[in-house]
Amino acid sequence: MEPGLLLHFLAVVALAGYFHTVTGFGLDIIVMGATSGLEMLSVASVAAVISLMMLVNCLVSLPGKLKFIDWRAVGAAVLGIGPAILTCFYCYVMSAV
Repeated sequence: MEPGLLLHFLAVVALAGYFHTVTGFGLDIIVMGATSGLEMLSVASVAAVISLMMLVNCLVSLPGKLKFIDWRAVGAAVLGIGPAILTCFYCYVMSAV
């Protein structure tokens, strides 16, 4: 990645981070919209970066607050999402063959 593109991408991420701090949502919407609209990077690359950013965001904000998590709801979500992700991945791999 060339330095100019990296600086523009970091500027978009900084703006989105500020908006997310003020409103509590919108980081991924702004980054995905701005980078795809300005044709900075591929959508797949930006989605991977956003996933990592959200993971870091959760790791930074959750310590000390784990007692407030509804673990039954998390378990229900994992029971629904886990098989769905595996099924979709399997269908994707089989369609590529």
